[in-house]
Amino acid sequence: MDTLAYNGTLYYLPETNADVSSLITQARQNNVKIRVRGSGHSFPPGIILEPSTNPNSGPQPINVIMSKMRTVTIGGSAPAPYSGTLVTVQGGCNLGIDPFDITEISTQQNSVLYQMQQAGLSLPDLGGITHQTISGFSCMGCSGGSTTYSFDDAIYSITLIPADVDNPQPVTYTAGSDNFNAAAVSMGLLGIIVEVVLIGQPTFNIQGSEMINTIGASTQVDLFNSITTPNPPPGLQDWLQTQEYTRIIWWPQPLYGATTSTFTTQLNNTRSVVWQASRVAPAPGFQPNPYQEVQPMLGGEFVPEVLAGGIYSLIGKWPSWIQELSGIIGNPVFTAIADGLTKLVTPDFFYKEIFPVVLNQFVVLGQIPGNNNYNPQNFQDYWWHGLPMDNQMNDKLFPVWFTELWIDINQTENVMNTLSQIYNDYYNNGKYNENNMSPLIPNGAFSVEIYAAKSSNFWLSPAYGTNVVRIDVMWIANNASNPAIFYEMFWDQMRQYDFRAHWAKYNPDYSSTEWSGYLQTVYPKLPDFLALRSTNDPKNVFVNDYWAQQFGL
Repeated sequence: MDTLAYNGTLYYLPETNADVSSLITQARQNNVKIRVRGSGHSFPPGIILEPSTNPNSGPQPINVIMSKMRTVTIGGSAPAPYSGTLVTVQGGCNLGIDPFDITEISTQQNSVLYQMQQAGLSLPDLGGITHQTISGFSCMGCSGGSTTYSFDDAIYSITLIPADVDNPQPVTYTAGSDNFNAAAVSMGLLGIIVEVVLIGQPTFNIQGSEMINTIGASTQVDLFNSITTPNPPPGLQDWLQTQEYTRIIWWPQPLYGATTSTFTTQLNNTRSVVWQASRVAPAPGFQPNPYQEVQPMLGGEFVPEVLAGGIYSLIGKWPSWIQELSGIIGNPVFTAIADGLTKLVTPDFFYKEIFPVVLNQFVVLGQIPGNNNYNPQNFQDYWWHGLPMDNQMNDKLFPVWFTELWIDINQTENVMNTLSQIYNDYYNNGKYNENNMSPLIPNGAFSVEIYAAKSSNFWLSPAYGTNVVRIDVMWIANNASNPAIFYEMFWDQMRQYDFRAHWAKYNPDYSSTEWSGYLQTVYPKLPDFLALRSTNDPKNVFVNDYWAQQFGL
């Protein structure tokens, strides 16, 4: 089988189930770990196995990429009680095109969504991006923003190859069974997923709008129950439960004026980007008017993405990057300028002078002359292209990390009150300003994404047993600080609501004394999952250091 060396790591590229079985056997016999890399969108320690730096250390861990296992077969009817057309997808097939596929095999034409659309079929919901492989998207518990529809509802069966014996054979778990509910969100710990069978429904289009406004002037949703007009818009929980597809980006930074204002008094003047969409039936002559996530410059999104990523990266590393540059250049004049800039760009100066300029470029209030796409921006599109609204953002130009907390939707009002208090304590009270926190954009954090997910039967889904509100605390990846330090205040404060964190993003260290036993509290089926994991992988070849730590293995 072929291999690929990339960034110092050797990847195996299996083409058949037999190839996968042989790699698992190799791992068992050599007592090494084996993991699969998909699009690389998940938290890196949970995916990649680092090779040993000692050339005499013996057999190396086995990293796998399944890009050559991407066949899509459409045909056959789902058996009762299900209905729809079966779509059989090999585990390495991407949902959409992966523009960063290191094997350079992924294309739009060989993606599962494109092929389903060509066959007149659809899936009920999608996440914000579609770079991921079908196996990675499902086994990490990913979801779109809807309490009406769920990607989970479209999965009919999952076939994986365990590590219970040498030369293991594929095992298929079908919807409705306990093992299926365990395997659907399993982080690759039960086996390597080689096939997912989906249930396709007739295709549909979407239409929707995006409104950028201040919190206090929103006409769509009352995010913090703070609007006092005679006829306020619905509260967040009602809005999430009545709209078909939703997403909100909240920019919590207070926009200071000439005089200092506290975050509390400025809350209604912070900005939100409210995106909502609903289904419409396909019609002859349909002309898509795609959603644009950022205001185009020079004919596209490339320039504003570069600017945004560069600006936030430099701010997040201030002042270390200019001091380092000063040392490299070694010019006394430049050093003097650098020292002056370091003293000039204080937090007060940043929030009064710099941040409003940056925000006005990317979160635009008011109608832009000559551009009818903005505020409100109305759009319509095909389901597979329009629902993943973040696809146009380049992960390399604007790299973002998250912690994503899923909480019972009935706690929405309490959660939002706590969220505003966290930011009030940060910006106004200095409660969380520790020595290694940036005084400008806090450690690279720049906005909060708020949306929902439908209840799931999957044992380790963060939406197990209940509809949820989801709080994504975003972070610019090109930053000198450790995001986990910033996230601790959210984890600590949201713990009272029994949050479940998205497995593919930043999580607390569940092996620590502080978090010991927490997973067992919020995931009642965890003991059953771990029992099946032990059966499928008695030698722990799928368990890398990160998952061993998180699950106490």
